Amino acid sequence: MNNFQNYLIPSLITKSDSDPFSAEKDVDLWLKFSKYEEKKDIIRVLNLKNYNHLDYLWSEEAYEDIYKKIVEFILN
Repeated sequence: MNNFQNYLIPSLITKSDSDPFSAEKDVDLWLKFSKYEEKKDIIRVLNLKNYNHLDYLWSEEAYEDIYKKIVEFILN
């Protein structure tokens, strides 16, 4: 896990309380090992509520909730 401590690539990480395949606690563990608290300028976290794994693709609100934010992150 020490490899994550040198992580310097700007990233937008999404997590949801309802995704059974990517548990919120696993994302939190990754953030801990990546030293997220020290890198908030390059790592952003998007907390989604009530999104399951397929909602990232199928939700009618996915554009506003996710994809629009991804484009804004890339362009800034």
